[in-house]
Amino acid sequence: MKPWRSLACGLFAALCGSVGLAQYQSLHDQNETLLRDLQRVHGLSDGQMKSVRGIFTRSGYIGQGNPAITRHPVTPEACQEKLKGLGVSYDNPSFEKICGGKFMAPLYDPSRQRPEQAKACIDQFEFPDIPCAYPVVWAKAREAAEVCAAEGKRLCDAHEWEGACEGSLGDPDYRFDLAAAAPDASTAAGRPRCAPSCGRAPTRTSRSGRRCRPHRSGTG
Repeated sequence: MKPWRSLACGLFAALCGSVGLAQYQSLHDQNETLLRDLQRVHGLSDGQMKSVRGIFTRSGYIGQGNPAITRHPVTPEACQEKLKGLGVSYDNPSFEKICGGKFMAPLYDPSRQRPEQAKACIDQFEFPDIPCAYPVVWAKAREAAEVCAAEGKRLCDAHEWEGACEGSLGDPDYRFDLAAAAPDASTAAGRPRCAPSCGRAPTRTSRSGRRCRPHRSGTG
């Protein structure tokens, strides 16, 4: 190979390497902002955050879009200002008391139940379940389940997800719990929470020990 060609290839490789590193650092910084907001809004412990951060770090891809090419149409701050101007608030003290967390909704059948009788709660927004925050993408199904578990939640089953979308959780027409492990003492004490991302059990004691809700795999 001619010397000039070798030099050009070497420079190209160095450039690619530096761009790749810069992109990783930018994604890392973006995720750190996201994770700080996650802990601040949802009150996660340092131990929980360590687990979530480890899942993000091992992935290398999870985030709110590739910062090198992603251009969001509006910033979270602009979204929040618009909601404020419209008088829109997603705070719901009643649901927060039932579900034991912010921005969650109880799953129940309004025709025969009250919200307090729900046995599961679902996140109102996709992970990180924060109003105006862009959803996390490029998460594998296993990673989504791990993030949920780190938050004390689980992924919803199909019946819960469909009931949440319909606004009424009726009786299931299939046994979705056949593959579920027996609940342990830590989950049997409350209602489960679930969602399109993650969820958890309501705070009041119930018969159900299941929990539910991070983000769907691969897309936002």
